Parts: sequence; C-alpha cells; structure tokens
Amino acid sequence: MTHGLPAIVARNPGNAEWVSDGTTGYLVDGANEADWADRLISLTDDPSTASRLGEGARSVACHGADWSRNAALLVDLYRRTAAQRPADQQAR
Repeated sequence: MTHGLPAIVARNPGNAEWVSDGTTGYLVDGANEADWADRLISLTDDPSTASRLGEGARSVACHGADWSRNAALLVDLYRRTAAQRPADQQAR
C-alpha cells in the first residue's frame, strides 16, 4: 500500500481496518479463488481504477496509520488468543 498499489486481501477484521473495499483495494472471501482472480483481473483490465485505489491505499498507509493503536490491538489479540488455550498448553 505504501507503494501506491491497491490491496486485495481476505475479508477479516484486521484487514478491514486497512483496506476499504473499493476505496483502497478489495476485500475478498479468503477461500474463494475465483473472487481473488476476478479482482486481480479487474485491476489489470482497468488501470484508472487501479491507480485510484492505489492512491487511496498510499494515503491510508502513509497518513492514516495509528501505529500505537495497531500495536495495542495486536497485543490484545495475542493476550485473548493465549487466554483461550487450554491450561495444559499455555506457556509457563
């Protein structure tokens, strides 16, 4: 995204924080190979859309990132994941 390229990513909460479908790239069903291919082909067939999405992606990556907030979210995710592990599998 920092290189001004649109992103095509699997639809999940983490990716949706960075990629706005149709604005900075595309969110797709991670298991749907045809969806991935369709989006990639649409960008190669329409350079003006690819350029517009790429500009949006670069703007978000360079100016819209709150790195402290993202780091805090990541730490929280790790803590919640670790808390869900069975007690006999947790690190000591």
